[in-house]
Amino acid sequence: MAADLAPNGTSQTIVQEVSPAQRMQEKHSADATHQPKVEDAIDAENIAHPPPSMLANTSDSLGTAESTLPALSEKAAGKQKAAEEPSESPAKAQPAHAMVIDTKSEDAFPALGGGPKSQPANPMPAAWGARKPPTVINAVPNGINGQGPMSSTSSSRASTPASGKLTPATTNAFVASQLRGPSMPQYVPIPGRHSERIQFAPSQLLPRDQLRKPLQEVLRNINKKSKATVEMKAGPNDTTIFEGIGPIEATRQALRDVARELGSKQSVKIPIPLSVRPHIIGRQGTVVQAITARTGARIQIPKAEEMAAPDHYDDDSVTIDVAIEGDPVAAELARREIETIINERTSTVNMRLKDIPEEYYPFIAGPHNSRVHALEQGREIKVHVPYYFTWSDQPPPQAPVAGRLPQFAPNRGSHIRITGDRTGAQEARMEIEQQVEELRRRITLTQLAINRGQHRFIVGDKGTSLHDLLEETGCAVILPPITDDSEMLTITGPQESLDMAMDKVMNLATSMHMASIDIAKQHASAPAGAQNHARALTRYLQRRQAIEQLERQFDAHIVLPTTEDSPMNWEVYSRDGKNTIKARSDIIGLINAHPPARLRHLPVDPFYHQHLRKEASQRLQNEFGVHLLLPEESISNPQVVLIYEGPQQSSPTEFTLPRQKPSPAEVAEFERALLQAQTHIHSLVQGQQHLSSQTLNVPFK
Repeated sequence: MAADLAPNGTSQTIVQEVSPAQRMQEKHSADATHQPKVEDAIDAENIAHPPPSMLANTSDSLGTAESTLPALSEKAAGKQKAAEEPSESPAKAQPAHAMVIDTKSEDAFPALGGGPKSQPANPMPAAWGARKPPTVINAVPNGINGQGPMSSTSSSRASTPASGKLTPATTNAFVASQLRGPSMPQYVPIPGRHSERIQFAPSQLLPRDQLRKPLQEVLRNINKKSKATVEMKAGPNDTTIFEGIGPIEATRQALRDVARELGSKQSVKIPIPLSVRPHIIGRQGTVVQAITARTGARIQIPKAEEMAAPDHYDDDSVTIDVAIEGDPVAAELARREIETIINERTSTVNMRLKDIPEEYYPFIAGPHNSRVHALEQGREIKVHVPYYFTWSDQPPPQAPVAGRLPQFAPNRGSHIRITGDRTGAQEARMEIEQQVEELRRRITLTQLAINRGQHRFIVGDKGTSLHDLLEETGCAVILPPITDDSEMLTITGPQESLDMAMDKVMNLATSMHMASIDIAKQHASAPAGAQNHARALTRYLQRRQAIEQLERQFDAHIVLPTTEDSPMNWEVYSRDGKNTIKARSDIIGLINAHPPARLRHLPVDPFYHQHLRKEASQRLQNEFGVHLLLPEESISNPQVVLIYEGPQQSSPTEFTLPRQKPSPAEVAEFERALLQAQTHIHSLVQGQQHLSSQTLNVPFK
């Protein structure tokens, strides 16, 4: 349309028609500024419930036209994508008259079945670890031979390495997609085109002069009888790669045939826990035979007579070596199956640390077991460190010369035990062993002689004093057992802390009051001997729990002789001197109330002691008021002691030991009852003369 001036000066509008070609060109020019994409298509839900952004865009495109579409719900608004900014500003838009149609443009005229070609994908990493030839990784979840899951070689148990490294690899589409991740191109598996590879070190292949046929002929024969195709390639570091392509089972079988024909014999030793041995063998050897049948490897397990004692079967730290022989693939498959059994059976372990001296136990446990709690914290394990403050059959070493450290020796019968989760147990064991190495460089000892009666106060109630001493000084105290007459204490710890620990031990020992009573002296003229009478009376009072009653009554500690040949001196210790005097006075009353006339020694063959304990003990008490005191079973003493107690009371708990010296009439009653009891025992023994004993040697199974 154009405006021209008329001859009379007025304007006149002239309408010019637009040709169809011009209209088409204008349409193409308008379309050039807007290239539609799939994302631009309006969702069906947005048509019914348009979002506010859509209303705004509609308003802009239509100029003054107002939208009458309803507002978008809150749920629908959350599903919409953020508005995208235009890829090209309007200022840079090409004018309509300058538009040029490019018929070769793939965007304007896309080809059938095409689209932009993607960039070539990065080489897929080998799922069996081709990046690291020494590592063997599973090709697919069920391993090479498809017989079950196999563990990774990154095991906690180090097996004896073979003379080379076997490295299978795979190009299985599923495994490769898992390795690539979601951001990398995904491959679609093609049926019958599975690909796997194995990689051999030079030492794992037979030399060419030892092959029965040329290498290429071996490969041709394998390819001829298999549905898969195997090719040989050169690998890194002088390795050789055999790659098989075809159906999964056929590919794996072909690669196993390659290993059997071309691989050299490999020998691998795997240390396994002794407790797992029965599970690897199986009932009548079924498990190990099945592994051999599946893998083709030869497996040798030590026989029962070649292993440790039976009591070590519950200790997972005791291991044996299983030998595996075969071609590289067979040996590797057998090793993996054995490792799988081990992992299944040792998810929880029970191990004993046998090479740690007992003198280190207090430091490993820590004051009040603080270090044990720290080892268990965050781990599903239980750590047991024996409470060591008294040596039993192995005394500590003598104090070393200045400048040297003592040589502590492990004890065969007392060990630290760790039970629970295998990983946590191994971590705890490593921490303990590191601490032991530090203790070997620091711990020394000194010795101090202190009266045996004062040892208990150094220990304290349930060992509290020893824990406090360890916490304050960093030193531990080791006492002799009650069966030993030694008074020597051993103090262990760092050299710089021993003097402070000795001062604390002496303070604990000297804070007690002590009184001594010679029991034999009270009845020096006893017919059986003063020492024998005092020893029998002491055993009787112990049996009747009189010693414990005295300790509770006077808050004291009574120390008795430890051996049969020791002098019969009782020692009373208490923090209160008055309680010491009271306890001593009560003990003397007990001794005077049991003169030699109240006790009678009777020799009886030890063979009949057990019979008397069952048949005569209760009857003597009921009929004669006599208590039968037999020797301990560990002591071969023929002496049986009869003690008169009087008529039996209604309840054993009501029995009260006398504290007064008996009258002559009471002494006569003692002698009459004891004589009747002695006659009864003689009749029982004589009536059992037909009994005999015989010792048999039974072989250990």
